[in-house]
Amino acid sequence: LFITSEAVTLDCCNGPVLQMLHEKNEFIFSLLYCAFRTFLSFPWFSYTTYDLLVGKGRQNIPLVLRFIFAVMIWAVYVGSIPWIKDSWEVVKRNIGMEVQEL
Repeated sequence: LFITSEAVTLDCCNGPVLQMLHEKNEFIFSLLYCAFRTFLSFPWFSYTTYDLLVGKGRQNIPLVLRFIFAVMIWAVYVGSIPWIKDSWEVVKRNIGMEVQEL
């Protein structure tokens, strides 16, 4: 997930400070990524799609381009699912949560 994970494998960059920073950075990023992608992006993408296809956002954009934009928006959302799962695993590992797999 992170550039720092590659850095800690190098002898020149590996040290207790970098390892601690890597763990903290990984946890904060994963927590924020899960929160934004899980809770904020779905309503935002839904509103944007609605606005492109039905709302006022459609006034100056051709229909084909609006449809392409909507498809790309949802492709980003679907494509982020594996990253959400990886990030959630990092969050669980760092807070010691025992969550049963679905």
